Amino acid sequence: NFYFALSILTGFILIVSIYFLSSASDIYRITVSGNLYLKDEDIISESGLSREKKFFLTIPSLVEKKILKNSLIEEAEVTLERGRLIKIYVKEKKIVAYTPENGLNVLILSDGERVGISKQNMYLIGKAPFVEGFSEEEMELLVKQLDRCETGIIEQISEIHYYPELKYQYVELVMADGNYVFTSPYGL
Repeated sequence: NFYFALSILTGFILIVSIYFLSSASDIYRITVSGNLYLKDEDIISESGLSREKKFFLTIPSLVEKKILKNSLIEEAEVTLERGRLIKIYVKEKKIVAYTPENGLNVLILSDGERVGISKQNMYLIGKAPFVEGFSEEEMELLVKQLDRCETGIIEQISEIHYYPELKYQYVELVMADGNYVFTSPYGL
């Protein structure tokens, strides 16, 4: 009776070991949704997941914590689905502009937070207008105004320049299609 139980236990351990050593226990597919700015590959890379990792050893809450380390991500939800599928849903913070600071480009988010742009994420500057000529106080007002705009409209603006030193202060918007829009700083 003892040997029978021992052989059953040994067989079970052997089957589980073979399963975890084979590719049958690997993650089959990883999908990302909800992202407007970051690429799927960047989010998957930050999650630490890959198709070589074991599906049943994936702990969603730990993966979410890794993803949330990215300062552009506001929320993350990771779910394990049938068929060894992992779904990642993210909600990103809204990017409203970018500007140079100390020789580096920084993204300006809708809450006023500034995030440095790495070489890997340089493509993000194409999602927001370049901004210059604004003081800190004026920049806060601009960010509030841009936060009210839809993301698609913000993406249509290439540059925003402010010329406060001229007699008639104005803001120049250079649109992605090459058109220019001139307005007062209060007309945005």
